[in-house]
Amino acid sequence: MVSESTVLVSDTEERVTIVTNLDPERIVRLEEGPPPRVVVLDQRRLPDTVVELECGTVPELVDAIRTLAVRGAPAIGVAAAYGLALAALRGDDLAEAERSLASSRPTAVNLAWALAEMRADPTPARARALHAEEVERCKRMAAHAAELFASGTRALTHCNAGGLATAATAPRSARSAPPGSEACSSTSSSTRRGPFSRARASPRGSSRPRGSRTP
Repeated sequence: MVSESTVLVSDTEERVTIVTNLDPERIVRLEEGPPPRVVVLDQRRLPDTVVELECGTVPELVDAIRTLAVRGAPAIGVAAAYGLALAALRGDDLAEAERSLASSRPTAVNLAWALAEMRADPTPARARALHAEEVERCKRMAAHAAELFASGTRALTHCNAGGLATAATAPRSARSAPPGSEACSSTSSSTRRGPFSRARASPRGSSRPRGSRTP
């Protein structure tokens, strides 16, 4: 499901349209073709435009990860899993593909983990299963965190912790507040240049982002 909302960024008095509630497959997916390719939502272009970046080779996907088109360790791990499946579909050297993908963002723990998970079965089916497992894991973490939030909690997270990066966690936790509770809010900071977002849960329990901008 994809929904759009027009919101006011309070500090700039600028109205922007933000795409929310993206299906995980809109963030990153493998298309078997022909020709096969990994398709990622280019986070460098958000929030101004929604652009899908098609990566037909492992080097193209490695470049997308290195240049921050894909952000957030869980999303990077899923992209790498699809990258290894892409290499298998193309008949590429899998050991070399794994080395290239592993070097794209060495600090992302999920990257090495996903590649190790794919090593024995580098198929599209395994990559998609890993993606589904990661989404479910992030949703469970968000639900667990939401139970720790009292009404009116203002949570601060560091680094990219929104749905584009993880399919869940901190901002999702704020939006997972029980119906009828007072609003909770989440602010995410980062050391990298990229979209800065604030998410807020309404008192009725519905979710609506309040703003997004590039600093």
